[in-house]
Amino acid sequence: MSTTRERSRRSIWMWLGIVAIVSVGAAVAWTAIGTTPDDEAQATTSLPPNTTQVVRTTLQDVTTLDGTLGYVEGPAVVNHAVGTLTTVPDAGDVLGFGDVLYTVDNLPVVLLEGSLPMYRNLVRRVEGPDVEQLEAALVSLGYDPDGDVTVDEEFDYDTRDMVKRWQDDIGVDDTGEVLFSNVVFLEEPIRVASLTMDVGQTTQNGVQVILTSGATTVVSVALASPDQGMVAEGDNVVVVLPDDTETPATVTSVGTVAIRAQNGDGSYFDVEVTLDEPQVAAGLDEAPVSVDVVTQEASNVLAVPVSALVALTEGGYAIEAVDGNGTTALVGVEPGMFADGLVEVSGAGVTEDMTVIVP
Repeated sequence: MSTTRERSRRSIWMWLGIVAIVSVGAAVAWTAIGTTPDDEAQATTSLPPNTTQVVRTTLQDVTTLDGTLGYVEGPAVVNHAVGTLTTVPDAGDVLGFGDVLYTVDNLPVVLLEGSLPMYRNLVRRVEGPDVEQLEAALVSLGYDPDGDVTVDEEFDYDTRDMVKRWQDDIGVDDTGEVLFSNVVFLEEPIRVASLTMDVGQTTQNGVQVILTSGATTVVSVALASPDQGMVAEGDNVVVVLPDDTETPATVTSVGTVAIRAQNGDGSYFDVEVTLDEPQVAAGLDEAPVSVDVVTQEASNVLAVPVSALVALTEGGYAIEAVDGNGTTALVGVEPGMFADGLVEVSGAGVTEDMTVIVP
């Protein structure tokens, strides 16, 4: 189950406790503080040595979740060719539509796009949705250059001629007939995760020669059940790779069924995160990563370092503003969000680029 680490979140009470300590020194230094934060008490001094400016920025609370970068389990590739396995792919190969998965008795078994499994030979005069699927797959691969084929449920002469062009291309006899043992239909490209058989072994109908994974990497996060509302499908996040590279990503799914942890310690929801630029993770598999999730954000706000905030003895908060002549004055503020050592401030007298004292 994912361990949650809050990198940027700060307890407002912890910060205000620090500010209260700072304010003791400020109260001694000031001889004329007004009764409200908006009152200004001025004193002419030399320019203070430690100053900063009020900035306009975006503050974020970022929660870091543990994740694993790898490949999701892919679809089953069910073999129907009986014979001797003559070639196989390598683990890690990515195979797309039109690629040869492996060969049996030197005849290729080809991956084509479709959701309906191949269950019969396809020849002229047969009809059905499997014919339409075959036609659509071969048209998409460019085997109907003149647009003669009507993608429908009828295996006609134009379909036969297209099949012949495809057979010439893959190096088999151009019979115009498709054997159910020579094609595997799947809905997406695959990555070869591992092999169950090797060259020279005998294949049987119904076995799997290769085990697959999805062709692209994803990050899997086990999100603790109390944190279920932290992320939603479509949220933008940042994934930190093992070499500390930060790359943008998107939450693509959030489980709806809680899964009990194997150690019995609570439950979690499966969360899947997809990298926006998957090439940055090339070569990584089962790699530990971090996922940074923005849980709170204040955009386009004025902010100062937390140490610039003064807690007034009579209540409320202020910042100590300095003009060009070194004259200082307390300006009342309302603290907002705390993040990364900054605090959001607002008030009638607060302006961007105002110079303030940092104790």
